[in-house]
Amino acid sequence: MRNYFIMLFAFFFCVLYSNVLLAQPNHSDDLQFDSLATRWDEGMPLGNGWLGELIWKKDNKLRISLDRVDLWDDRAMPKIDQLKFKWVIAQLNKGQYDTVHKI
Repeated sequence: MRNYFIMLFAFFFCVLYSNVLLAQPNHSDDLQFDSLATRWDEGMPLGNGWLGELIWKKDNKLRISLDRVDLWDDRAMPKIDQLKFKWVIAQLNKGQYDTVHKI
């Protein structure tokens, strides 16, 4: 009987884990470019929402522009340094997500 439960657990573990393996990105999902953009406004954007960069080529040189959100967004954000992802999740769990939108 114990072996039955072990085999059943192993089967369900394999089924669940196979979904994780199938959900992984592969090389066919990679972005591929024949050449870099030659204008800054067509550059490849990379970033995380706070810090961003544009990559392009000009005069046969690689150009990188680094920017931060608070350089260009002049809205008053008094609590911006206090915002953490855990706090946002806590507001969501309390049903007070409108507090996040107000900030």
